[in-house]
Amino acid sequence: MDDHIADLGSVEAMVGAFRDGGIVSLVVEGPDLRLVAANDLLRPMAGGRDLLGLPYSEAFPGAVGQGFAELYHRVMETGEPIANHDWRVQVDLPGGVTDFYASFWLAPWRNPDGTVRGVVGHAIDVTDETNRRLQVEAQRKDAERRYEHARAVVLTLQDSLLPDALPVVPGLQTSGRYLLAQDDAAAGGDWLDVIALPTGRTILVVGDVVGHGVAASALMGQTRAVLGERLSAGVPITEALEALDRAARRNPEATATTVAVVDLDPATGDLTYCTAGHPPPLLVAGDATRYLRPTGAGPLASGHGFPTAQAHLGEGEVLLLYTDGIIERPGREPARATIDLATVARRSHDGTAFRDAGFATDRVSSQTLELLVRDGGYSDDITLLAAQRVPPPEPLDLTFDADPRTPHAVRRSLDDWLKPLGVADVDAFALKHAATEVVTNILDHAYRDAESDGAARPGRLTATLEATGDAVVRISDHGRWRGPSPLGEGRGRGLMMVNQLIDHVTISPAGVPGGTVVTLRHALARQVQLLAGADRTTTTAGAGEERFRTDTTDDGATLRVHGAVDTASAGSFRAALFLHTSRPGARLQIDLNDVTLLASVGVQALVDVLATAAAEGVTVAVVAAPGTTAQHVLHLARLDSEDAAPHLER
Repeated sequence: MDDHIADLGSVEAMVGAFRDGGIVSLVVEGPDLRLVAANDLLRPMAGGRDLLGLPYSEAFPGAVGQGFAELYHRVMETGEPIANHDWRVQVDLPGGVTDFYASFWLAPWRNPDGTVRGVVGHAIDVTDETNRRLQVEAQRKDAERRYEHARAVVLTLQDSLLPDALPVVPGLQTSGRYLLAQDDAAAGGDWLDVIALPTGRTILVVGDVVGHGVAASALMGQTRAVLGERLSAGVPITEALEALDRAARRNPEATATTVAVVDLDPATGDLTYCTAGHPPPLLVAGDATRYLRPTGAGPLASGHGFPTAQAHLGEGEVLLLYTDGIIERPGREPARATIDLATVARRSHDGTAFRDAGFATDRVSSQTLELLVRDGGYSDDITLLAAQRVPPPEPLDLTFDADPRTPHAVRRSLDDWLKPLGVADVDAFALKHAATEVVTNILDHAYRDAESDGAARPGRLTATLEATGDAVVRISDHGRWRGPSPLGEGRGRGLMMVNQLIDHVTISPAGVPGGTVVTLRHALARQVQLLAGADRTTTTAGAGEERFRTDTTDDGATLRVHGAVDTASAGSFRAALFLHTSRPGARLQIDLNDVTLLASVGVQALVDVLATAAAEGVTVAVVAAPGTTAQHVLHLARLDSEDAAPHLER
């Protein structure tokens, strides 16, 4: 043993290091962790007591509750050292209870045969360092909270001030993307617009307000409103920009705002445009891809005027308007970035980048954004607006002999007509659901006398898309209109939902030989993608309508409903509901999350069955998650309140 110690050097030096090394040191021995050595730095914690010979739990009773005794026992049992940092320690000192932070190391003290004899512990006070680190961490978290709050404000403003959808224009396919800068201090000034004029012409706008943050977002909203009002009135581009320029001169913060405006005739492809201090539009046309020449107009309030130029958008070509955020990317010279934009847009257009399905405008806007931003990131808002001439939709003209299968046929025909237009899901849902309700009304009311004599029940549906982006759907019959009964009689919900779904509904006599015409006028739109942070890619997918079916869980406690609940399937739906609620005292959950259509006949079946179930003591819960078709319909039918539908899970 003495030879071993001698090999380690001076015993006196080792004792001095233990005693005066500036760190708390102690040694415990045996299974009860009796203190056999400690240096003077531990003395203040002794409270005047002699700690040597005491078990650890008696010497430091407070430390036991803080988990230290368990660590010593662990080293004794495993022979493995332990190191921990920045632990809060609370001790009783003569001045009272004191908190500090410590980093400590516990190592096994071994016998010559290698067995663990005890534990050697060292600890240092790291309170100052830890407090500084915690302060920095708190400041960082506070900065993150302020960042997220500011970003949320900007996002909210952008969401309310920017268009959330673009009109669906006959003969023109458009796609918009807005990527908010990652730094809230750099976000907020871009905007885009598509304005469909009654003349058949379409106005495309992309602009950029100088400045960032909430102030820039608010100013952007004002600028967009002023310009949009003038352009919607049909005034020429120059006149509209001059009106905006006068407004900008009264507001110094609007000075140097840039904007590109294009007045396009989708029928011919002829266009007039102005680049008011803004990067010129990119014409994506394969090997002939090129930038339109700048018109020489300056930013707002620059005094350069607003001259325009003419160009032509050929069939199959895509016109891309954008803001300078896609050009002025970190680490890229503007000249190089301009070439990059043209190259990537052309590849996205011709399918040599990604072979994504869908519209060319969607590929150009989404893939261009994805490919350029992922290479080096971005530092400013990026706005892209793509437009392509496409064949205008042919009018839809469908004649039918009304029977329970007709609603499904009507929805399928409308779906086929709407799909090539790229209509937003919410608008497609509104039109198809409203048409279903009107056709169901024909079945219920127009030909009641025909049920007994087998006479024909003719009907007709036509659909057209007007220049302003309004779809006009007319559904007519040659029967007689029977006014809706009060809701208390279980009828009338269908027409109520139609009026809530559609922008404008008119019901009028059909003239000779009689009947009724229901006209649905509804603005169609395509969604604008407002993106933030890493959310830079979007995909779209469509699926056909699922056939109606029901199934149950293995325990029979849940009835799941799938597909369309309309006139054709309402009987099966009602039968399934009654079958599963026929046992008094039973408990059933009706899951409507996979329902693709819930017509008023389905709503009435649900109401009837729930009323019967309640009378029979059957407990029923209806599940329709927020955002699902069923939840939307139950809301329209005013059945989502606690009083109206106590069975609906919320």
